[in-house]
Amino acid sequence: MKNISDVHHLFLAVCFIGLAGFSCQKAGPTETDVPKKELQLRSAITLPFTEPSGIAFSESMQKMWVVSGGDQHIYRLDTAGHVEYQLAYKGTDLEGIAFEPADSTLWIVDEASKEIVHLDLNGNVLFRKALSYQSNPNKGPEGITIGRDHALFIINESDPSVMFQLDSTYSIAKTFTLNFASDYSDVTYEPMTDSFYILSDESNGFYSWNTQQGALMKYVLPDSKNEGIAFDRTRNRFYIVNDASAKLAVYQ
Repeated sequence: MKNISDVHHLFLAVCFIGLAGFSCQKAGPTETDVPKKELQLRSAITLPFTEPSGIAFSESMQKMWVVSGGDQHIYRLDTAGHVEYQLAYKGTDLEGIAFEPADSTLWIVDEASKEIVHLDLNGNVLFRKALSYQSNPNKGPEGITIGRDHALFIINESDPSVMFQLDSTYSIAKTFTLNFASDYSDVTYEPMTDSFYILSDESNGFYSWNTQQGALMKYVLPDSKNEGIAFDRTRNRFYIVNDASAKLAVYQ
């Protein structure tokens, strides 16, 4: 966990980068200020592939898509966790995935290349673009989600600990400095409250967060190595994939 001074220096550094063309904002309270809540584990499903590192969910289709950091494929699952289909696309260092309900497509992010890729549901590439920012090796983009007005948000693991909002050309428009967890492994948007659920591997939990107030609540998880999160609003369930155990956990 970074101390207050380290976070302040990081904020200044990121804002200095922001002078080059995008804005920077602080992000509210640190972890010690955030109230905590326990969730009930409903089930834990062992997946038939290794290193699941990102998950997306469609309310309308009642389907999930999980990326594997092991074989670099994307799998479609039903809500019981059964694999239904392997998409054609194969990545190099897949991390995050998001479902776009407006046109039933997927967005993924690759950590090594710092690239976002737009896919159809068969895994065919529709568009791709590299993100222009610097981070330490293996501390790059970990998660992707689609926010209000279809804006893409990318969360960086650490060094820097930031979340980017992209504009309509998929360039970085805003940078939000994050200081409430040890690292950041995924993010998913919650439109009813215009907020985000941000997952942290090292802090053993995920956080409710918005751009105005920062972290509002920590939902404590029993283990580390959780790498992907999705939210089923209809059932009020969180789907979380664990990189080390290759399990899909369902919490409520």
